Amino acid sequence: MRHSILLSIVLALSSFGLGSALSGSAQPGQEGAAAEESDAERHERLVRELIEVTKVRENQEQALAVQMEAFDMMPFLPEGFAEEFAARFDHDWFIEESVKVFLEHLEPETLEAALVFYRSEQGKVLVDAQVDIAVELIRIGQAYGEKLGQEVAEDLTR
Repeated sequence: MRHSILLSIVLALSSFGLGSALSGSAQPGQEGAAAEESDAERHERLVRELIEVTKVRENQEQALAVQMEAFDMMPFLPEGFAEEFAARFDHDWFIEESVKVFLEHLEPETLEAALVFYRSEQGKVLVDAQVDIAVELIRIGQAYGEKLGQEVAEDLTR
């Protein structure tokens, strides 16, 4: 059962737990400043813009809220666990770690193309729907994980 808790936490937070309102992103009209930035600075700026435009922090906060509901239904956790977990969860740290992962896996050209899409009307619709989709999928995953965990535990204890 404890493994399913950890799996739920990892799935919930890693799937949608990245963004924040990040400072330091170049805004339209700052092309002169952007021209002076290094390739590495440009790459990081694009990652941060993608994280911001896709509202990843909002997704992260929603995923954490759903996980807190799940913690409240786990009687073997100590009293106050969910509240303390939420209080200690460092969204900014998670963002910075996410930036590193994005930098490792996505080239500037890919980031630019993604930004064009996410700034389009269709992209904005997708971003706005993502939070609700994420919450629904997390709840489905939790229910499935609980059911499967019970079945496996029963089969192994026979």
